[in-house]
Amino acid sequence: MLTALYRRTNALQGNTNSAVSCLSRVPRLVACLPVNACTELPFRRQRARSTWQGTFYQPIFSTKTHLLTTFKELGLIAPLQRALQESNYERPTEIQARTIPLGLDGRDILGCAQTGTGKTAAFALPILDYLSDQPQHASPGKPHALILVPTRELAIQIGQSLETYGSYLKLRTAIIFGGVKQTSQVRALQRGVDILVATPGRLLDLMQQ
Repeated sequence: MLTALYRRTNALQGNTNSAVSCLSRVPRLVACLPVNACTELPFRRQRARSTWQGTFYQPIFSTKTHLLTTFKELGLIAPLQRALQESNYERPTEIQARTIPLGLDGRDILGCAQTGTGKTAAFALPILDYLSDQPQHASPGKPHALILVPTRELAIQIGQSLETYGSYLKLRTAIIFGGVKQTSQVRALQRGVDILVATPGRLLDLMQQ
């Protein structure tokens, strides 16, 4: 399972001195699973002091029959379109055409498609588009977006995709995973990153330190 956590939550708050102390500014959730579907997951948001609480309702499956056929029609910002053009992205796949417009509208999405159909771009492009409009970079230990993946290979792959798509954006990305020394990873987090790609084990290790 590949899950990109992209929602406003205080669930991972911890010691403010830790490498990853809180993810309170992350606005919404996108998840990708290996089956064919695209589902919007509506939240009931209730403000309680400074936190947001989400309650899942019955998923609403998209019934949209007309899919946009070019990345320009999807409404992505010009720097992303330029990067996609240089990477020879010509037409969005079905999962991209169904997911990206919902992501740009700030919807909570469960996107499902087979391997090789472009799920990474389906959730990464709306994240990059959203963060490009933020007035400030993330502060140390508080990334704006977390992409949680099961393996280091997938973390590296997604990190490379983010660098490609965001080559014309001034956003910082960090990749953390186990099996290697954490010194450089902690240093990157302390500098502040906009997008954090992480495997669960190493992420929990850093949060608990």
